[in-house]
Amino acid sequence: MMMLVMMLVVVVKVLVNIDDLFEREELSASSDIGWPDCFNSGVFVYRPSDDTYSSLLQLLATTGSFDGQNHASLQMWWN
Repeated sequence: MMMLVMMLVVVVKVLVNIDDLFEREELSASSDIGWPDCFNSGVFVYRPSDDTYSSLLQLLATTGSFDGQNHASLQMWWN
């Protein structure tokens, strides 16, 4: 099962077919315009995993987020 996550403030205009995003291993996201070495967590597709969830919780408990936002935590884990 794959899940699509979209922030409510995001307005998406689909210009091409995005079906291939649902065929990736665990996470698909576009790069951030202001930070090209980071992905934009406003819209992403992921495959839920108990192992990933546990690992993310461990990261948050030990390290936290470098800017206090959810996207920073996701960046740190997937990098």
